[in-house]
Amino acid sequence: FPILSAGTMEIWADADTLASDRYLFSNVKAGATVQGEWRMYIDSANSFKVLFKIECGASTNNVLSDSAVSTSSGWMHAAAVWNSAGGSGNQKLYVNSTAQAATGNAACGMETIDTYAAGKNNALNSAFFDGQMDEVRISSVARSADWISATYSTIKDTMNSFDVGEAV
Repeated sequence: FPILSAGTMEIWADADTLASDRYLFSNVKAGATVQGEWRMYIDSANSFKVLFKIECGASTNNVLSDSAVSTSSGWMHAAAVWNSAGGSGNQKLYVNSTAQAATGNAACGMETIDTYAAGKNNALNSAFFDGQMDEVRISSVARSADWISATYSTIKDTMNSFDVGEAV
């Protein structure tokens, strides 16, 4: 499979229930773990924090959010950025435009996104996201922190301006 060496994935999500893992994006293979597979999900084993993970052979590169997602917190913006060409430290997760702490390094790329899924674990057809999603984006460019912040601010202002069902 071709490898996507750099990119950004972004999503706005508002969870209705959080009883188990809730996938935002995934490109996971059934059976054994494969280098280059990836996922961004709300992880029930880590108190419902957002987790971005890339499998890099024997090592796993994780970026976990600082605080938990809540069903009462409303809309959340999550953005994952990676650039394997830069080596260690080039995998980032932003939640509501704030950079999160990383573990591992991003020395490998991700498989291309031709078979990815939004809102579920694509390999198991499970871990469905229960809630609303909006502004789902994947690009082949590793966006800067300033770009993520500008996107968050622009859309957050729009989301606060209109109610559900209000005409634009």
